[in-house]
Formats: sequence, C-alpha cells, structure tokens
Amino acid sequence: MPFSLAQAFAPKITATNKIDQHNNYLMLWPLGWMATAQVNVTNEAGRNFKIGFVQVLDKCEVSCTFERTIRKEVYPKKIRDGDLYKIPWYEEDVNYSPVVTGVNGTVTMSAKMSDGPGSPYEWFNPNKNNDPLLRISYRKTFLTWLVVVDTDSGAQTFEDVLCEFKSIAAASLAVDVTKPVGQRVGVVSGSTTNTSVELINPPMNPPGSVWSDPVANSAYTYEWKDINKVTSTNVPVGPVQTHVDFEDLRKKVEQGLKKKGKEKKFLFFKRK
Repeated sequence: MPFSLAQAFAPKITATNKIDQHNNYLMLWPLGWMATAQVNVTNEAGRNFKIGFVQVLDKCEVSCTFERTIRKEVYPKKIRDGDLYKIPWYEEDVNYSPVVTGVNGTVTMSAKMSDGPGSPYEWFNPNKNNDPLLRISYRKTFLTWLVVVDTDSGAQTFEDVLCEFKSIAAASLAVDVTKPVGQRVGVVSGSTTNTSVELINPPMNPPGSVWSDPVANSAYTYEWKDINKVTSTNVPVGPVQTHVDFEDLRKKVEQGLKKKGKEKKFLFFKRK
C-alpha cells in the first residue's frame, strides 16, 4: 500500500473540565486532546500529497438553564470543524498538515492537530432581566480522520483514510451567582459525563460536509424557551371555618355514610 502509519497511532487527552470564571461570564473547556501521526508514502514518485486531519461536529447536546428560560445550542448536523475557508482541513498550515512529493522508496511525514472546544456562558440571561444562570449541560461529539489528498488532481476526494477517532466533550455544572466570582461553579453531584477519546476501527469515510464551509464556530444558533412555572389557582369555595370541632365532624361523616349504607367508624385526633 502506498500510504501507511509508520507507528501506532493514539490520540491523547490533554485536559478535562477547565473552567475560567470572569466578572460577566464563565468559560468552559470540557475536554482537550491532541493527535500526532507518522505517515509513510511509498513508491509514489513525482506525485504531490497533503496529509492531515479533518474533523466534524457530529452531535451537539448543549443547554443552559436559567431561572426563567432555557437556551439550547444548535448546529447543522455533521458540520465541518476547523480552519475557515481552508477546506477540508482542521489545520491547513503545513506545520500541521504537511505537503509531500513522493519518491521511488518511502518518505515519512508527520501530521498533527490539537483541539479544546470551549464556550462562554453569561451569568445572567442577556435578553431578560433578573434571570440568573443555574445549570449547564454540555455534550458534544466530534469525529476526526487522518487523510491523504492528491493536491494535483483538485478532486474533492481522499487518496486514503488512515484512521478515525471519536471525542466526547461533556460536562454537567451547577451555578450559584450569589457566590463570589471564582466560587460560583461546581460539578453536579452524581453526574456522569463520559468524556473520552477513542479510536474507531475500521475507519469510515468522512462525510461530504468536510468539503464545505461554514465551520462549526460560525454556524451555531441559540434557541430560547421560557420555563412555564405551574402555580396553583385553587382557592377555598365558601366561608372557611376555623377551630373545627373534630368530634362533631366525626359524627357528621359517620351519619352521612350510614345513610348510604356504608357505616364506618373514624378516629380524628384533636390538634393540641
């Protein structure tokens, strides 16, 4: 095969649940990861290739619960993630996605990437007064591929797909804006985030969306929904009697049941 991994490939987690608290907002980075791959190009004399990583945001389940509203983060499905206008690459720069000219023999090149998806969250709903942030539920799934592209052909196809991995960035946070900045955020007790980075074998082909813009960072929208708080509207009908005589009440209930043929003894305990 003309393209192969020169050594075993395994992406690495570099950080989890990093939180920065500022006066007006917090920044959350649930997960950071990096990947480096050594790729052999063998007996492809005179042909030019670019080797690197492409990535899509596969799923997004992110919501902020304020006291009176809920905000959801919405993206198109399987949208490309990476350099804007640098289709299809996550990192187009040659220091990350090198260009190589094949020879009679083997040339080895190194491709790399690092990612740490982060989002800002205001302490208060910017669209409504007196609506503090209470909770953040964050879960995004990314799919990433190491690919080879023939730069001479101009075709939106891959010469080879060498590996694939899935990254899940997740966090479940509770927020208390009455506390000082720096002490407002904590992990929800008992929550399980399943933050992970794992290889997928065999790799699948990347979706066609990697050959188009926009990218995830410029394509999200917010959906807002009011929280409907249910309050009781039931009020007593007729005059309300206080200081009820429980013995008198017991007799009336028993007399009513006796008339219906359902005689039954009741015990009522007087409130001391």
